[in-house]
Amino acid sequence: MADNKMITIRDYMSAPAVIKKMQEMFQTPGAIQQFSTAVVSISGADPLLQNAEPRSLFNACLTAASLNLPINKNLGFAHIIGFKNNRKGGIVEAQFLMGARGYKELAQRSGRYKVINQGDVRKGELVGRNRLTGEIDFNWVEDDDERQKLPVVGYFSYFQLDNGFTSTFYMSKQQVTEHAQKYSQSFKSNYGPWKDNFDAMALKTVSKLNISKNGPMSIEMQKAVNVDQAVIKDDGTPEYIDGETVQTDDDRKARIQAAAEAKAAEMKRAEHVPAAVDTVAEVTDEELEKLGEGKKS
Repeated sequence: MADNKMITIRDYMSAPAVIKKMQEMFQTPGAIQQFSTAVVSISGADPLLQNAEPRSLFNACLTAASLNLPINKNLGFAHIIGFKNNRKGGIVEAQFLMGARGYKELAQRSGRYKVINQGDVRKGELVGRNRLTGEIDFNWVEDDDERQKLPVVGYFSYFQLDNGFTSTFYMSKQQVTEHAQKYSQSFKSNYGPWKDNFDAMALKTVSKLNISKNGPMSIEMQKAVNVDQAVIKDDGTPEYIDGETVQTDDDRKARIQAAAEAKAAEMKRAEHVPAAVDTVAEVTDEELEKLGEGKKS
């Protein structure tokens, strides 16, 4: 195989297979141009992503687009993170990472969530929990100025469904830290959103776990949970780098995946959505070699 280090993301997106994929995914030339500009912008603004294997970067960005989530990291819907994969000789790959606002957005789209919220918990606000019922009691400090002076001790996620069902999920700051140390490559590397905005990533963690454990999950939500914290392969399947997808039992995880695949197959058969939407562009080794040769000339 040719040396992919010579191929930039611009080169990669000029390959016929990639152009065809973008044409299938996006309806207009303007939308293609907007997506291409966003991908190049993300790559140029991040030192690691500048050197990322272009296939992984494109696939990660395309995954965000398939979920209709912006990939501007400042918005908090989704992140594209570069990291050195020592299991592959230290090459830099791009990892897709959901944000707290992304999970909230997908929950709202489903129409099932009447209320959904997440936030921090300050010292003295956690009263206790009933281990039998799972209920958690808080005593909130109403004065915002006084509250800001108190240290953060934890994070909560809360939702109420259209049928009245409610769920509250809480993790202490220490539990979130231990969770991130165990599962997140970006946390371990001291680089990326965990370092830049710990609170936002903590809120994403409690939101994801609450929804995946206790809430109804639309097809979009199932896909988001499935691809979160993963490098996306050419066939659209995730390769998990962080060691965690959903912290549920294996049977639930299998049911989620099976249901998503069955629904996608049904939609394709009914021609409600193009089959190409759920797949990722595959560029052959020969095409990559031609791109590399073009770069040399």
